[in-house]
Amino acid sequence: MKDLYNDRVVFFLKVEKIKDMTFQL
Repeated sequence: MKDLYNDRVVFFLKVEKIKDMTFQL
């Protein structure tokens, strides 16, 4: 359960990072 939660958090952080990169372009 904890691993699943961590995976979701990592995925969310990746999405946010991609959004930031996209907005900078």
